[in-house]
Amino acid sequence: MKLVHPQFHYVELAIGGVNKRGNIVTLIEAVAPVDTIDCFTTMFRFDKKFVAYVKDTGSVAGYAGPCWCDWLWYDIDAPILDEAVLTLAKLVKRIESIDSKLPNVLRTYFSGAKGFHCGIPIAAFGGNLKPSGGFAQTMRLIAKKIAHGIKYDDIYSTTRLWRMPNTINGKTGLRKVLISLEDVL
Repeated sequence: MKLVHPQFHYVELAIGGVNKRGNIVTLIEAVAPVDTIDCFTTMFRFDKKFVAYVKDTGSVAGYAGPCWCDWLWYDIDAPILDEAVLTLAKLVKRIESIDSKLPNVLRTYFSGAKGFHCGIPIAAFGGNLKPSGGFAQTMRLIAKKIAHGIKYDDIYSTTRLWRMPNTINGKTGLRKVLISLEDVL
C-alpha cells in the first residue's frame, strides 16, 4: 500500500501495556509478536520532528507537532456488547446518510473488549486534509460532525495509543479482530 504523506512513517510502539511507552519505530518495524497481550501503537503517524522531540525530552508527553492518520477512527464502547452493536448500527446509518458508498469502505474491528473500532478512510474526505499540529483536533471535529450526537469515546489526542489488530486484550483474553459489518449488524 502506498502511503499518503510517506514522510509520516513513525509511530510509537508499546508492547506489553500502555506503560511501555517511548519506543519510536517506523511503520515497517511496528509489528506485534504473535499472541502479544496488550500491544499498542499511536493512532497517528509522525515525521522526524516527533523522533527528535522524543529523543530530546525522553517522552511523547506534550508533543504538539504535525501528525497524520489514514483513517478517521471511532471507538464505540458500552457496558453490554449489544448496546455497542446498536450504537455501531446508528453510526453506520449516519455515515450512509452522508454518502451511500461510505459503508462499503469502512474498516471495523471488534475491540477485544466491549465494543468496536470503526474507521472511515481519510481519502473519502478528498485531498484537502494535510498533516499539521492540529490534525488530531481536526479529526475530533470531523468525527463529532459526522456522528451528530451518537455516543463514542473521544480518542483524538495526538499521542493516543491504539490497540493493534490481532493482539490480545489482557483484561478479556480476546483479540482485536477485523469483522464484517454484515456479520455484526
